Amino acid sequence: LDQFPDTLVVRVQPIIFSQLKLKDSDSKDTNVNTQIESAFINYYIWLSDQLYLMYFHTDASERNQNIAFLACEYENLLYALKLCLKYSRYDYTPILLTVNTFLEAKQKYSEKLKLAFSIKHIIEAESNTNHDINFRFCVVDINDAIGSSYFEMMLYDQAEIYFKIAFSKYEELELEKEFPQAKRKLYQNLAVVSNRQNKWKESNKYYQMMLNAAKNNEDH
Repeated sequence: LDQFPDTLVVRVQPIIFSQLKLKDSDSKDTNVNTQIESAFINYYIWLSDQLYLMYFHTDASERNQNIAFLACEYENLLYALKLCLKYSRYDYTPILLTVNTFLEAKQKYSEKLKLAFSIKHIIEAESNTNHDINFRFCVVDINDAIGSSYFEMMLYDQAEIYFKIAFSKYEELELEKEFPQAKRKLYQNLAVVSNRQNKWKESNKYYQMMLNAAKNNEDH
């Protein structure tokens, strides 16, 4: 079943949704509701991992089928993401990656940007009290997502602002030990956006930093 997530969808989804309907009609047992919603989250984190890997390991000419499947699951993925935020579960990265992949494929950049800002507002509300490692990474990742949305919309000055915020948060929250690979991507984003702004020296500087980060990561 791991290789065929659509098979699992057919078997699991009807059970999940029947339980969610039951939850709506009888919301007195909060423990049952929490268990159902937790199962829903866990399922979509798992499914998102499978779909994301499947999409990027599929030849570009054959990705339409993957996108069609994502379109069927899009509302469920959004609901799972909403539940993650409701329960302050910040291991939602696979879900957000898959949602953003779908929006990018459909060139719905403004919708992706709106979603990123809505998540950013929720995260900022507890940024001074939550020290969980997944939460700290999400602070970086959501600013990076906003930057990439602006970049896709060719608003390079705004993209640069949020790419720099993402990198600043990465250093401020001391994430290099747990997420060393992220540093290379953050430098790459700054290099690319500087290039689009015709800031050649700055772009070259970030490319060199990106290469150094990649090399250091390989050495470790």
